[in-house]
Amino acid sequence: MPLSAVSADLHILHVEDDEDDAFMLEEALDSLPQRICLEHKMNGQDAIAWLDTQILAMRAAKSPVDLVILDLNMPIMNGLEFLERVRSDARYRGLNVVVMTTATNEDVLAGARAAGANDALSKTASVRELSEQCTSLIHRYGNAPAAPLLQF
Repeated sequence: MPLSAVSADLHILHVEDDEDDAFMLEEALDSLPQRICLEHKMNGQDAIAWLDTQILAMRAAKSPVDLVILDLNMPIMNGLEFLERVRSDARYRGLNVVVMTTATNEDVLAGARAAGANDALSKTASVRELSEQCTSLIHRYGNAPAAPLLQF
Protein backbone atom coordinates (compact mmCIF):
# COMPACT_ATOMS: atom_id res chain seq x y z
CA MET A 1 0.00 0.00 0.00
CA PRO A 2 1.40 3.46 -0.84
CA LEU A 3 2.49 5.37 2.19
CA SER A 4 1.37 8.93 2.77
CA ALA A 5 4.28 11.32 2.53
CA VAL A 6 3.14 12.88 5.81
CA SER A 7 3.33 9.61 7.78
CA ALA A 8 6.69 8.48 6.36
CA ASP A 9 9.88 8.33 8.40
CA LEU A 10 11.95 8.74 5.27
CA HIS A 11 11.37 10.04 1.75
CA ILE A 12 13.43 8.45 -1.03
CA LEU A 13 13.50 9.33 -4.71
CA HIS A 14 14.67 6.40 -6.84
CA VAL A 15 15.88 7.37 -10.32
CA GLU A 16 16.15 4.15 -12.30
CA ASP A 17 15.09 3.10 -15.80
CA ASP A 18 15.25 -0.67 -15.21
CA GLU A 19 11.89 -1.87 -13.86
CA ASP A 20 13.41 -5.04 -12.35
CA ASP A 21 15.97 -2.99 -10.39
CA ALA A 22 13.23 -0.58 -9.27
CA PHE A 23 11.08 -3.50 -8.07
CA MET A 24 14.03 -5.04 -6.24
CA LEU A 25 14.71 -1.78 -4.37
CA GLU A 26 11.04 -1.52 -3.45
CA GLU A 27 11.13 -5.09 -2.10
CA ALA A 28 14.28 -4.36 -0.11
CA LEU A 29 12.83 -1.18 1.40
CA ASP A 30 9.55 -2.93 2.25
CA SER A 31 11.50 -5.38 4.40
CA LEU A 32 12.85 -2.60 6.62
CA PRO A 33 11.14 -1.36 9.79
CA GLN A 34 11.12 2.30 8.75
CA ARG A 35 8.07 3.78 7.06
CA ILE A 36 9.48 4.82 3.71
CA CYS A 37 7.75 6.89 1.07
CA LEU A 38 9.35 5.90 -2.25
CA GLU A 39 8.96 7.94 -5.41
CA HIS A 40 10.26 6.40 -8.63
CA LYS A 41 11.30 8.23 -11.80
CA MET A 42 12.66 6.64 -15.00
CA ASN A 43 15.37 9.22 -15.78
CA GLY A 44 17.12 12.31 -14.49
CA GLN A 45 14.95 14.74 -16.43
CA ASP A 46 11.74 13.35 -14.90
CA ALA A 47 13.36 13.37 -11.47
CA ILE A 48 14.36 17.03 -11.68
CA ALA A 49 10.91 17.99 -12.96
CA TRP A 50 9.35 16.12 -10.02
CA LEU A 51 11.70 17.77 -7.50
CA ASP A 52 10.92 21.22 -8.93
CA THR A 53 7.17 20.54 -8.69
CA GLN A 54 7.47 19.30 -5.12
CA ILE A 55 9.41 22.37 -4.02
CA LEU A 56 6.80 24.68 -5.53
CA ALA A 57 3.96 22.69 -3.95
CA MET A 58 5.61 22.60 -0.53
CA ARG A 59 6.45 26.31 -0.52
CA ALA A 60 9.10 25.53 2.05
CA ALA A 61 12.86 25.70 2.22
CA LYS A 62 13.17 21.95 2.82
CA SER A 63 14.09 19.19 0.44
CA PRO A 64 11.13 17.00 -0.58
CA VAL A 65 13.33 13.91 -0.15
CA ASP A 66 15.88 12.69 2.37
CA LEU A 67 17.78 10.62 -0.15
CA VAL A 68 18.05 10.15 -3.91
CA ILE A 69 19.15 6.71 -5.10
CA LEU A 70 20.43 7.24 -8.62
CA ASP A 71 21.32 4.94 -11.50
CA LEU A 72 24.00 6.14 -13.92
CA ASN A 73 22.96 4.59 -17.24
CA MET A 74 19.56 5.96 -18.22
CA PRO A 75 18.01 7.46 -21.33
CA ILE A 76 17.13 11.15 -21.79
CA MET A 77 19.23 12.38 -18.83
CA ASN A 78 21.73 9.98 -17.28
CA GLY A 79 22.94 9.95 -13.69
CA LEU A 80 26.02 12.09 -14.27
CA GLU A 81 23.95 14.74 -16.07
CA PHE A 82 21.46 14.66 -13.17
CA LEU A 83 24.31 15.18 -10.69
CA GLU A 84 25.67 18.08 -12.73
CA ARG A 85 22.25 19.76 -12.75
CA VAL A 86 21.45 19.32 -9.06
CA ARG A 87 24.92 20.29 -7.86
CA SER A 88 24.86 23.47 -9.97
CA ASP A 89 21.43 24.50 -8.66
CA ALA A 90 21.58 26.20 -5.25
CA ARG A 91 18.21 24.69 -4.30
CA TYR A 92 19.65 21.17 -4.51
CA ARG A 93 23.26 21.46 -3.39
CA GLY A 94 22.54 19.82 -0.04
CA LEU A 95 20.56 16.94 -1.53
CA ASN A 96 21.84 13.51 -0.46
CA VAL A 97 22.50 11.49 -3.63
CA VAL A 98 23.79 7.92 -3.66
CA VAL A 99 24.63 6.29 -6.97
CA MET A 100 23.77 2.60 -7.33
CA THR A 101 25.11 1.23 -10.59
CA THR A 102 25.88 -2.09 -12.24
CA ALA A 103 29.45 -0.88 -12.68
CA THR A 104 31.96 -2.58 -10.42
CA ASN A 105 34.95 -0.63 -11.66
CA GLU A 106 36.26 1.62 -8.88
CA ASP A 107 37.04 4.34 -11.46
CA VAL A 108 33.33 4.57 -12.36
CA LEU A 109 32.32 4.72 -8.68
CA ALA A 110 35.00 7.32 -7.93
CA GLY A 111 33.85 9.32 -10.97
CA ALA A 112 30.32 9.41 -9.59
CA ARG A 113 31.62 10.70 -6.26
CA ALA A 114 33.74 13.30 -8.05
CA ALA A 115 30.63 14.42 -9.97
CA GLY A 116 28.86 15.14 -6.68
CA ALA A 117 27.38 11.89 -5.39
CA ASN A 118 27.59 11.52 -1.62
CA ASP A 119 28.39 7.87 -2.19
CA ALA A 120 28.50 5.31 -5.01
CA LEU A 121 27.80 1.60 -4.71
CA SER A 122 27.66 -1.34 -7.07
CA LYS A 123 24.24 -2.94 -7.39
CA THR A 124 23.74 -6.34 -5.87
CA ALA A 125 21.63 -9.18 -7.25
CA SER A 126 20.24 -10.15 -3.84
CA VAL A 127 17.27 -8.49 -2.13
CA ARG A 128 18.82 -9.40 1.25
CA GLU A 129 22.12 -7.70 0.37
CA LEU A 130 20.25 -4.71 -1.04
CA SER A 131 18.26 -4.49 2.22
CA GLU A 132 21.55 -4.40 4.11
CA GLN A 133 22.87 -1.65 1.82
CA CYS A 134 19.64 0.32 2.32
CA THR A 135 19.84 -0.06 6.10
CA SER A 136 23.33 1.40 6.00
CA LEU A 137 22.20 4.27 3.76
CA ILE A 138 19.22 5.04 5.99
CA HIS A 139 21.44 5.18 9.07
CA ARG A 140 23.86 7.44 7.21
CA TYR A 141 21.41 9.78 5.45
CA GLY A 142 17.96 9.17 6.92
CA ASN A 143 18.48 10.49 10.43
CA ALA A 144 19.87 13.83 9.34
CA PRO A 145 17.35 16.60 8.75
CA ALA A 146 16.53 17.12 5.10
CA ALA A 147 18.80 19.60 3.41
CA PRO A 148 17.51 23.17 3.45
CA LEU A 149 16.82 24.60 0.04
CA LEU A 150 16.83 28.19 -1.11
CA GLN A 151 13.70 29.77 -2.50
CA PHE A 152 13.84 31.81 -5.69
